[in-house]
Amino acid sequence: MAGGRPTKYTPGFIVITLELMAQGYSKTKVAATLGVHKDTLYEWMKVHPDFSDAIRAGETLSEAWWEDEGRQALTKEKYNTPMFKWLTGNIHGWSDKSSQQVDISGDLSIGSAIEKARRRVPVVESK
Repeated sequence: MAGGRPTKYTPGFIVITLELMAQGYSKTKVAATLGVHKDTLYEWMKVHPDFSDAIRAGETLSEAWWEDEGRQALTKEKYNTPMFKWLTGNIHGWSDKSSQQVDISGDLSIGSAIEKARRRVPVVESK
């Protein structure tokens, strides 16, 4: 048996995890509530399949909570929209921006671009 500290993990953490995440909390809050570093959650997920399932189900519950919160905000007169966007962007990666990938190849130096432009312009001799 390998040395080191005994694990703090107990199967009861599954219920705590699901309860917290159903309220919109993240893995960070779960780790803080359980008194461990978030990296420990990832280790427990590797070792305990039931806990891994609970975290994955919890992420769905958390995201659904935030979706409900956003829908309810549509009818509220005052709502902190920037904070909502920040939280959902950081907790669940939601974004209203799209990204595009552009693949550019070839010589992109300024000198090369100028030289190519010079070659395309016909030289006119003055009389």
